[in-house]
Amino acid sequence: MKINKNNYLPVVICLSTILFLTFLGFNAIRTFSEVTGRVGRTLPSSEGCGGTNCHGPAVPSTSTIIDVSSGTGYFTVTPGTTLNFTVTVRNDMSLGAGINIAVKDINGENAGTLAKVQNDLRVLNGELTQSISKLLENGRTTFDFTWTAPAQQGTYTMFVAACGVNNDGLASALDYWAWMYPQELKVYAGPPILSCNPAGIDFKEVKYTRHVDTTIKVRNAGRNQLSVTGIELTGPNASEFSLPGSTSTFTLEPDSSRIIKIRFTPADMSGNKTATIVFTNNGTENPVNVPLYGVCKSQPMPVITLSTELLDFGDVKATEFKELELTVKNTGDFDLTVNSTNLSGPNAKEFSFASATNFLLKPDSSIIILVRFNPLTAGNKSAQFNFSSTSKSDPIVYLVGKALPGPKPTMLFSVNPLVFEKTAVGTHLDKTTIIKNNGEIPLEVTAIKITGVNASEFSIASGGGNFSLNANEQRNLTVRFTPIIEGIGKTADIEFTSNDDVNPKLNLQADAYILPSPTIVSSINELDFGKINATQSKDTSFKISNKGNIDLIIQQPVLSGNDSLEFYVLTQIFPRTVKPDEALNLMVRFQPKTAGDKRTNLVINSNDKTLTIPLFGSAKPFSSVAELTGSCTFINAAPNPFSEIITFRIDNDNLYNLKIYDVSGKPLMEKNSISGAYIWDIRGMQIVNGIYYAVFEQSGKFDIMKINVVR
Repeated sequence: MKINKNNYLPVVICLSTILFLTFLGFNAIRTFSEVTGRVGRTLPSSEGCGGTNCHGPAVPSTSTIIDVSSGTGYFTVTPGTTLNFTVTVRNDMSLGAGINIAVKDINGENAGTLAKVQNDLRVLNGELTQSISKLLENGRTTFDFTWTAPAQQGTYTMFVAACGVNNDGLASALDYWAWMYPQELKVYAGPPILSCNPAGIDFKEVKYTRHVDTTIKVRNAGRNQLSVTGIELTGPNASEFSLPGSTSTFTLEPDSSRIIKIRFTPADMSGNKTATIVFTNNGTENPVNVPLYGVCKSQPMPVITLSTELLDFGDVKATEFKELELTVKNTGDFDLTVNSTNLSGPNAKEFSFASATNFLLKPDSSIIILVRFNPLTAGNKSAQFNFSSTSKSDPIVYLVGKALPGPKPTMLFSVNPLVFEKTAVGTHLDKTTIIKNNGEIPLEVTAIKITGVNASEFSIASGGGNFSLNANEQRNLTVRFTPIIEGIGKTADIEFTSNDDVNPKLNLQADAYILPSPTIVSSINELDFGKINATQSKDTSFKISNKGNIDLIIQQPVLSGNDSLEFYVLTQIFPRTVKPDEALNLMVRFQPKTAGDKRTNLVINSNDKTLTIPLFGSAKPFSSVAELTGSCTFINAAPNPFSEIITFRIDNDNLYNLKIYDVSGKPLMEKNSISGAYIWDIRGMQIVNGIYYAVFEQSGKFDIMKINVVR
């Protein structure tokens, strides 16, 4: 018969039902029992210890508890190995106990060899049963026996049925029997198996800064050599556990073991601590994890205890006061230090301390604190008395009282509403009103805020914040209006939080207009001329606009920077007037004289702000005459071709810069500011026959003439 653990689930459910029926008066069948025990009663398919010719109740009882333990702490063995076992039977209502023990294979046949250790058991049909009813001591007894594993590897199951009896020799309803939950036995002859006993360790409570040691047994339950290649502590509190004297690597032969010491030293008082020992090994289960648990028990601590957590002052007239006592006691076992106290809550300012509130208390000592209620206005009042101490937790005392009507403060304004004249956008205007306390007791203003549609355009220039005014005392409050946009009918209110029951508002009214002004705007932020040849020029224009509402006056633009001589402002006649919503075209020239990156700033001054526009460009070095364009309209050369001397004649009054290049672009001569006629004499020069180019430059424009040398 194949054993299935699920067969025991309906047994447990049925057990609860039968016990309930038994309490209602239903009796089970009574038959006679045998003192020397029976076998064949361990399986759920059997009658158990009840039924025909045995103990009375036909169903198991929850009052009989059975468990089994192994002498090695393990239930895994190798073929042919003998293990020691102990079965414990507990029943507080019985005098003695009987037992039936069997080990079955998956087919329900006896497996291995069971043997007694003492004469309290006997072997019958391959199973164990009691040789005589065994007396219970303090409701428990034990049966010791051995089991020799069969040669066949596999999983086997130990079944136990036991009965708590009244020793009357009869099948009595006062006999209580039960089955033990089946225990698996594994017979394995394969690789090494790392087994830990116990499988987890709970250190319970350990005092802060102290330590507790315990041990764990590491055993090789396999048939080959076990190699432990690493032992590591992991987890959130791994640093608070250690393995004193242990090595991280070792080997174990089959059935051998090693004891490892484990220490728990809590580093702080945060409570529960957890970690895991991780064994890295060559066994069937790798790694093997052993969970560790512990709790840090705090050192002696002070405990703050109060005589009450509520001080009710009852009725007190406004402007008068009443004091109550609060007893503070240290009920802990260490000195208590109260570092500070404070009052919080909606009416905290109407309560105060009339005695010291920072002190030290020895264990079992106490002190009295006087708390005062001094209401300023009528109504229900409340606050909280908060402690800051060395106690694990600090209590809160709730303060309540009712203030009866009394003399009041009265807030008045010399001017309300506060009206501002028309103010230009971008400017501000201040107005002052006088706040007076027209009441009989001090006026306490604890907060001031500006609210309303246009609150952001008003501010308090002076006289704001928290303040106090005695009866008939006054104070200036200056309010500033700083309009952001134009508009009429701008309003806001200044609200006060005070002990005046009315808390009047100060109304603010103002109009705003735009101040006439020009607004200079450039169509560009910077001007990049790009790359051109040195000695050439490039012109670019951009717009300067007036976005204001009056004329914009633009002064002569100024070039400022290291390369300012290589840029020119071509637009002339300054200052210039630009009407609102109109624009001026500004023409700028880039005319580099040498190669390289060029940069300068164009500064434009006006009756608005000053604009600074970066100008930059890059000049390429002259590499080929072919890059130049232009024709010599006003210049003649003769003779051409020539052998020694050539004369250039200019037919206008302009000044020209002359450069002569060979066909490769190499300059041969340069002459600046020539006019009329110029003679180039090549006698004595290493000039060979061929084509040459005469380049005339004037204001960035080029005239090119081809000349021919023939000798």
